[in-house]
Amino acid sequence: MKLLLIEDDRDLAAGLKQNLQQQGYSIDHFDSVKTALNACSQAIYDLVILDLGLPDADGLVFLK
Repeated sequence: MKLLLIEDDRDLAAGLKQNLQQQGYSIDHFDSVKTALNACSQAIYDLVILDLGLPDADGLVFLK
């Protein structure tokens, strides 16, 4: 299963990524809405883990 993690807190993202990878998930991590939207145009994700308070936009903008 391929997951998209959108989180700007590096420590939190690193912990989530490490734990999910240990469970067998493939994780792509981005720290902004802009880079995450670009990634979605190039890959298909099964699940998105989304921070709502991102530096370049509210996470809800990504959902729209």
